[in-house]
This record gives sequence, structure tokens and C-alpha cells, in this order.
Amino acid sequence: MFAIQPVSAPVLLISLGTKNVSSLRIEYDPETLRPSRAIAASVESSRLEFTARMLSEIGNDQSAESLAVLTSHSDHFVRWSAIRAMVRLDAVYGRSFVERATADPHPHVRDAAVRALPVVEAYLDELSVQARS
Repeated sequence: MFAIQPVSAPVLLISLGTKNVSSLRIEYDPETLRPSRAIAASVESSRLEFTARMLSEIGNDQSAESLAVLTSHSDHFVRWSAIRAMVRLDAVYGRSFVERATADPHPHVRDAAVRALPVVEAYLDELSVQARS
């Protein structure tokens, strides 16, 4: 953990590290020392998560195809980011990815998908009611 402080003289900083043994790193709050968020240990995976979010924002014809590829990524958090982005891009199409994720090999993705599926279905029902009105 680093706490950047103003200094009046040169300071030597030694950083010890190891190879990544997990696909995630935990970021801690410097005040409480409690975990505040999980972040990708791999720069590639972190960029893919960002890319998934941007693809859902851009929303061009190729976004869904690219997101579909990311839903099969080896890192579970990249898969889930891609699924969430797919739902934001096209909830009807994205629903099928959430449904498939209920059988994902990673328990966090499965749990998130099980909790998200009723929310997505309620949103689609609301859209259907609005379309009939």
C-alpha cells in the first residue's frame, strides 16, 4: 500500500511484488484498510472490461458481435462485464446471455446471473407494456 505524501527531500521507494497468482487484486481503503474493490490483475483483462463498457455505450452494428466473443473469455469478471454490457446494449438479446451465465463455471458469475435475470425480465416486461400503450 502506498500513501503519497508531500516531501521536502528525495525519498527512496522500494516496491516488492510477485507474479500474479490470482486474476484479481484487491484494492484497500487507506483509512480503514478494508477491501474497497476488486480489480483485474492483468492489464489486458482490465482493458477488456473497459472495452466492454465502451462497446455498450457506442452501440454500433459490430458491438454485439464483439461483446458475444468476450462472454467466453477465460477471466470470469471479463465475461460478466461483457454480459452486463450486452444487456445495456440490447436487453432482449442480452437476456439470453444472462440466462446462459446461470450455468457459468465460476460461482460469482452464476450468482450474479441468477440475481440479474429477474431484473432483466422485469425490465423487458415493462418495455413490452410501454410498447402496447
